[in-house]
Amino acid sequence: MISKVAAQGVRVYGMSAHCLGRPKRIGVMLGYSRMGEAQIREGIRRFGQVI
Repeated sequence: MISKVAAQGVRVYGMSAHCLGRPKRIGVMLGYSRMGEAQIREGIRRFGQVI
């Protein structure tokens, strides 16, 4: 899923890369700290098309 979303121009990160041990749940992190509201909405729209 991460590569499919990346193909739409949206970056998501697997939780395992940010945990010391095995994550208790499967998930992704969305990075949006340097984006405006319109960019965040567009990224979420694109993400939704993939999932």
